[in-house]
Amino acid sequence: MPTLPPGLSEWLALLTQPAVILLGVGLYVNLLNKRMDDLRDGVNKRIDELRDDMKEIRDDMKEIRQDVKTLLLQQAAKQ
Repeated sequence: MPTLPPGLSEWLALLTQPAVILLGVGLYVNLLNKRMDDLRDGVNKRIDELRDDMKEIRDDMKEIRQDVKTLLLQQAAKQ
């Protein structure tokens, strides 16, 4: 097996260290992006649930308002 020229092994060592660091940073950024996507999905799901709850509350309020109007009209008719 041929021997490496002098100095080449030092250059290879110097070049592999940044490559390993960049690979680690890239993997970490990818992990963070996945976590942010998961959190965003959870927040969007919760927002949709809250919107549905608010729609139900508005519908209930409309129904109560109609009942109150009916009662007021009945009381006014009795007087």
